[in-house]
Amino acid sequence: MSPDERRELEEYYGELIKMFNSKGWEYFLQDIQDSIDYQRLDDINSLEELHQAKGRITAGRNILALQASVEAARESLDESNS
Repeated sequence: MSPDERRELEEYYGELIKMFNSKGWEYFLQDIQDSIDYQRLDDINSLEELHQAKGRITAGRNILALQASVEAARESLDESNS
């Protein structure tokens, strides 16, 4: 990785970490978790609705896991810097 690419990644991860530390991010994650928790099988009336609900849950879980993924990637970058 070139020094410029490393700097860009460090800036990218740094900005994401700032976002993760904001109150707005906490609210957003709570909204996502509430949305996942709200999904009920009783409300699904067709195979299409089942696939849509599954997609929403998968997307929500990916968002909930983003912070941990970014922090792990940043740590990995920091370790390779040492």
